[in-house]
Amino acid sequence: MSLCELATSSPVRDKQTARCHQSAMVELQDVSKAFVLHQQGKRQLSVLENFSLSVAAGECVILRGVSGAGKSTVLRLVYGNYLLDSGEIRLHMGHHPGPFRLAAAHPRQIAAFRRRYIAYVSQFLRVVPRLPTLQVVMEPALRCGIELAEAQDRAEQLLDRLGIGRTLWGLPPATFSGGEKQRVNIARGFVAQHPLLLLDEPTASLDSRNKGVVIGLMREAKRQGAALLGVFHDEEVICQIADHVVEMEPMQNDE
Repeated sequence: MSLCELATSSPVRDKQTARCHQSAMVELQDVSKAFVLHQQGKRQLSVLENFSLSVAAGECVILRGVSGAGKSTVLRLVYGNYLLDSGEIRLHMGHHPGPFRLAAAHPRQIAAFRRRYIAYVSQFLRVVPRLPTLQVVMEPALRCGIELAEAQDRAEQLLDRLGIGRTLWGLPPATFSGGEKQRVNIARGFVAQHPLLLLDEPTASLDSRNKGVVIGLMREAKRQGAALLGVFHDEEVICQIADHVVEMEPMQNDE
């Protein structure tokens, strides 16, 4: 019996088609994306074609599939790191007037929007070197206008929950082990309580205790009304947090 069969409620598995939600926070409609391989005679590698999905407030949608299926590409498109070739991505945030249309937005508008509304949580920590760990975790909350005392309190609670000892808080995370860096990055991703969380394998390589902590953080975010869009391969995590699983397959590209 699979872990999903043991779970009290199993996630729904969807194909790469749109599901409409009246309260959708994230909408991808007929999105296509290809990359140009300049070292291979400028050959085009199609990754997504007419891909659609939606994520509602308080919902977790998981993208699953083999390497090269375009899972991380979807996250980076929603985050604004990649440009669309065609289609549309609309982000609906409560305090933002009307839908934010990524394809029509200026890079500065995208940067300002994601600073306020989006957290990207991955396995890897990329921050300014030499900053103390506590400051690294606080920084996204401070950028959102959260008061210093509140940001520090949130950061301390997250670091405690994720097992980062207080003796390490004044040290830069560049000196930490890989697992410690990963947990610092997770704390940094959850500290501002953004309404949209993009999750790229944040539990990979975590021990069972810390994996449980991250599952708890994701559940809390859902209860607070956040929309979660993630890439996971861990069946235990998927069964505990996913409302829908979108199975993705690689595009067929001619050699």
